[in-house]
Amino acid sequence: MLSLLQTVLLCAGSLISRSVVCPAGSLTGTYLAEQPGVPISIPVTSNYTGIKKIPDDDHPFIAPGPDDQRGPCPGLNTLANHGYLPRNGIVTFAQIVEAVGEGFNMEYDLAAALAAFAMLGRGNAYLDLVSIGGESPLIPPLPGFIDGHHAPYGISKHGRFEGDMSITRQDAAIGDNVNFQEDLYDELLLYTGKYGDDSPVTGNSSVVTLKVMQEFKYSRFLEDQVKNPVLEYHPGRFATSYGEAAFVLEFFSNGNCLDLH
Repeated sequence: MLSLLQTVLLCAGSLISRSVVCPAGSLTGTYLAEQPGVPISIPVTSNYTGIKKIPDDDHPFIAPGPDDQRGPCPGLNTLANHGYLPRNGIVTFAQIVEAVGEGFNMEYDLAAALAAFAMLGRGNAYLDLVSIGGESPLIPPLPGFIDGHHAPYGISKHGRFEGDMSITRQDAAIGDNVNFQEDLYDELLLYTGKYGDDSPVTGNSSVVTLKVMQEFKYSRFLEDQVKNPVLEYHPGRFATSYGEAAFVLEFFSNGNCLDLH
């Protein structure tokens, strides 16, 4: 039996079809001939309960090439760099769900919700393709040019999926919102040194904790209100912004310490 979320996603996939959102009369015959729609497949839920080494020998790190897409999400970038996602950064809905489950052990419904958010917000759901970085020639415009006469911008484009007050990127209006910012990482290290836990492996005040993230995110909130005159921090972005901090604690822990909460 499908879960409520899976049912919603199936319905969303049906809406991104020529029969509903893009009726045949609204599309050019050339577009339909060259770009037949691709059904969005929903992968099955994994029932694996064992322990895996991540990354394993089949997923070595390979730095992205000049034409490979990378963007503001460190998690998706990491998965592409290790081949859990296509290394060119052009991915499908199912590939995202499977990769974050395999690489980070992300819960299925959360993975599906985030993948759908990315696909519907910044991808071409008609072809089941989204860039984890910027605009790509591998993804054509949406049918009927309903999002403009350009390729989908990918998740790097400000708004919809990417937003202000990141813990690793600057706001789009005042800096680089795509690439890793060392000054923000240094700021995180300062808060780790002040509020972090001790570890017999990595030393005193070296473990990132919930308290570290609370203080760091609040600091970013205060900083951005001063620096960014067009700051956007609506309820949706509030939720995903603090979700970023939770991802660090839940998905990026290395297993060296027993207490990581």
